[in-house]
Amino acid sequence: MELSAAQVVQATLAPAFLISGTSVFLNFSQQRLFRVVDRIRSVAKTEGHDPDEVVRLRRRVHILRNGIAFGVLTVALTVFTAILVMATEFTPNTAIAVGAPVCLALALLSLLAALGYVFADTLLSVASVEQTK
Repeated sequence: MELSAAQVVQATLAPAFLISGTSVFLNFSQQRLFRVVDRIRSVAKTEGHDPDEVVRLRRRVHILRNGIAFGVLTVALTVFTAILVMATEFTPNTAIAVGAPVCLALALLSLLAALGYVFADTLLSVASVEQTK
């Protein structure tokens, strides 16, 4: 099945929206990461600081790093999906056409993992606040 140029552009719009949404997610996640890193630096400078708090904060840093890594992977897979969709216009190779949906599915799974990591960080953040009461 050969696609028209308009159909190719339409088919690449969904990946473009996914990239845009993931970019907002990455910005939000990076801001969380920066706040935790600043908190670690602040706590580490304090004399007699609680080493358990530093351990908890470092755990959050690793979780957020993983979430950001999966978010970046989401963008990469989504860009690759758009490239595969456009490539179907230039070649009759059906393997390329089959690859686009698979790549998009992997991008969505990567986004799900990224969201899971940030959700885990949110739970840890709330738990640490409840411990200070």
